[in-house]
Amino acid sequence: MHTIQYILKIMNTENNNLTGENFKPAESNVPKSPVYSPLKHRNMFLILSAIISVVIVLIVSTFFIFATRKQNQKIVPNNISPTLQTSEMIATEERPFPLKVFGTDMNDTSVDPEKGNPAPCQPDFFDPKISKYYKIKQDGTPSDLYGVEGYSEWGVMQIDGWNKEGENKIDLPEPFNVTIYNFGCASSFSSVLDLSKNGLRQALYTHVLSYSFSDDGKYLSIVNNINDRGSWALLKRIINIETQEIVNVPNIACASQAGTWYGDRLLTFAERPDESEYTTDICVWNKSGKLISRMGTTSYWGAGSADYLSEQLGLLPKDPDTFYAYTITSDGKTCSLFLADINSENVYKTIPIFDKVSDYPACTMPRTQFDLSNLTYKGGILKYRFLTDEAEHSGKDLWNDWQTINVQ
Repeated sequence: MHTIQYILKIMNTENNNLTGENFKPAESNVPKSPVYSPLKHRNMFLILSAIISVVIVLIVSTFFIFATRKQNQKIVPNNISPTLQTSEMIATEERPFPLKVFGTDMNDTSVDPEKGNPAPCQPDFFDPKISKYYKIKQDGTPSDLYGVEGYSEWGVMQIDGWNKEGENKIDLPEPFNVTIYNFGCASSFSSVLDLSKNGLRQALYTHVLSYSFSDDGKYLSIVNNINDRGSWALLKRIINIETQEIVNVPNIACASQAGTWYGDRLLTFAERPDESEYTTDICVWNKSGKLISRMGTTSYWGAGSADYLSEQLGLLPKDPDTFYAYTITSDGKTCSLFLADINSENVYKTIPIFDKVSDYPACTMPRTQFDLSNLTYKGGILKYRFLTDEAEHSGKDLWNDWQTINVQ
């Protein structure tokens, strides 16, 4: 700054000399005019501009480094050891503990079909052996779809996938095979499942809202509508595809979707907007349709054309008796992985991941990926990583390095 003031002083002195305020002629009989040098003043101007530019660059660089460090601090997890939460600790919370095990209580054990409706985006009747369908070319992704002859509700169809035919083909154990016809329109989807044995049709399931095959491919959890002489009914079932034995799942809130299989356990969940404490209703079933455990979490649901669960939950792959949920702590400060023994109602384990600083209510920013393959309730290795900031702009999944926690 002193340098700039010095240069300004020099230039001011030069200007004064030019106007004659401090000009003294040399001792001569002939007065001499001062000599004005444009090059000299141009050099002074360039030097001043360069100094100002350097100062600006230093200020901007300092701000950028500070902002980057602050941003990186948002996703750096704390080095906090997992803590054991007991029922006494839960009782002192101002807000509900994010996870609660209710046991096997069911308010409604009815297995009678609910009133149903035709599934969205597909014709009232579709049989791939009878209905005629044709290829549709379009710009973008997917580029190839199918239209169904006589169906003009803007619904389109894809076989064993969506973006590309066959990309999500499900392989069942011999001699079984399934072909899945997926229908879509706007932001809604539904399916038709054509199940065969030794090349002969065993069952055709239409107006399917959701479905899930067990890991061994021998069981099917399915939620679909059927039309019985003009009256629609919604069915929730677990089907043994080898024996064709069918178990109707009780009509409770958590069973509104087909769910996900974890070994011989089926986990289903649904939103409970009417509940003030626990927004998500979760149930764990065995293959015979018996309820093993029911839980509630404060997991966040996003809104769109249809509500969807924004945060992660499930059963540990190596320990299906342990349920996990990734969500915010009761004080709203820390995104954590919560563990619970589904057979116990009193003891939970909390694994802090990182301090939440954004105003977004869910633990979805930054996106977090977990490796739970070596974790059990008793302990093990938990790995996780965050999606990089560059991924948001590149459209690619670019991840930071894996971080590891030894859980005791």
